[in-house]
Amino acid sequence: MKWNLIFTLTISALFFVASIIVYVSFLNIYTAQFDHELRQLSTEVEKRILNLPALIRERLLTLGESRPSLYLSVEEVLQIFDLEGKKIYDIGIDVPDPPSFREGFSNENDFRFFTRILKNPRGIPVAFVRIGKNINGISRDLRGLVNLLGLLFAVIVTGSWLLSNVLSAYVLKPLRSSYEQLKQFTSDASHEFKTPLSVMRASLDLIPTEGLEQGALEKLGYMDLSVRKMQGLVDQLVQLAKSGGLAGSLKMEEITVEPFLTSIVDENRALIEQKALRVRVKADPKSQCHTASEPLRLILGNIVNNAVKFTPEGGEILIGMIRRGKTNLFFVEDTGIGIEESEQKRIFERFYKVEGSRPAGSGSGMGLAIAKEYALLIGAQLSVKSHLNEGSRFELMFTEKTVD
Repeated sequence: MKWNLIFTLTISALFFVASIIVYVSFLNIYTAQFDHELRQLSTEVEKRILNLPALIRERLLTLGESRPSLYLSVEEVLQIFDLEGKKIYDIGIDVPDPPSFREGFSNENDFRFFTRILKNPRGIPVAFVRIGKNINGISRDLRGLVNLLGLLFAVIVTGSWLLSNVLSAYVLKPLRSSYEQLKQFTSDASHEFKTPLSVMRASLDLIPTEGLEQGALEKLGYMDLSVRKMQGLVDQLVQLAKSGGLAGSLKMEEITVEPFLTSIVDENRALIEQKALRVRVKADPKSQCHTASEPLRLILGNIVNNAVKFTPEGGEILIGMIRRGKTNLFFVEDTGIGIEESEQKRIFERFYKVEGSRPAGSGSGMGLAIAKEYALLIGAQLSVKSHLNEGSRFELMFTEKTVD
C-alpha cells in the first residue's frame, strides 16, 4: 500500500507539473498572438488616419468630427484622446475611460488594450490612440483547457492507482510466495528441531556424573550449553515465523501495567538472583494500557533478558511505563556494558551480535530483531540510547488509538 501510494503521488505530481507547463505555454501563446493582432490593428488605424486629407485629419483629431472607416469588428474598441486626456473620438463597445495614459498593453474589464502615441507627418505627438479587443474568448478557451486538464488529472490519478496495484501484484507475487515458503520452512524446521533437542537435553540430564573425570564433565557441560543454545535459537525462530501470522489476529485487551511488568521480571528471576542484580519496576499501580499483551510481553521480555545477561553482577535494572496522554512509553534501563554508537543502528538486525565487549555464547543475535518485528506489528517504535560502559535504555512507544 505504501509503495502504491508513492507511485500514484509521483505520477500525479509529474502530471500536475506538466499541466502547469502546458497551461502557461498556452497562455503565453494566446497572449502573444492576441498582442500581435492588436499591434497590427493599431498600425493599420494609424496608417488610415495619417493617410486622411490634412483638413479631415485635423478636424478628426481636434474636434472629433468626420468619422472615416477606421474600425471593422464589433468585438473591438477604438478610442482617441488628446494629449491632455480628453476623449475626442470613440467607436465600438462603450468602455470606461482609463485613469491615465501610457504606451503599451493593459487589461481593463473584459478587454485588452494597446495604447500608442499618434504623431503627425512632421513627427509631433498629437493624440493617444487606444485599440481594445474583447478577451472573453481567450478566457473561455483557457477555462476549457483547465477543465480538460482537471479531468485528465483525475483519470491519471485513478489510472496510476490501478496500475500500481496491478504492478505490485505482478511484481510482488513471486516475492510474497518466496517469503511465505521461507517462513513456512523456518517454522517447520524449527518444530522439527525441537523434538531431537529435547531428547538430547533429557539424555544429558540422565547421564550419571559420579566417578567421571574432570575432562568428561567439562565436555558434558559444553554439550549441555550447546543444546540449550540451540533450543533458544529454535524458540526464537518459531517466534519470528509466528510474528507474520499474528498481523491479522492480534488480541487486544486491557492490562494492568505494574503486575504485567513484574511478571516479565519474574521470568528472569533465576539469573537475576544468581547475579545479585537489583531490579525495580516503576509504574503507577493503577495504570492500565489497552494493547496486544502477547507481542508486548515478548518485546519487553527479550529486552529484559538482554539487560539481565549483559549487566555485571550487582548492577541495576529499571523497567517501567510512562503515560503521556494517549501515548504509552515503556522503557528498560540498565547499568550494563553499553553499546557503541556505531553499533546501535545494527543491533536490531537478525543474527547481528556486537563483537568484542559481549560475552562469548551470550546469544544468537535474534532477540532484538524479534522485538523489532513485533514492535512494528503493534504499531510501536522501538529505540535505544546507550553509552559504552555506562548502560543502555530501550524505549517502546506507541499511541493506543493506532494499535488495532
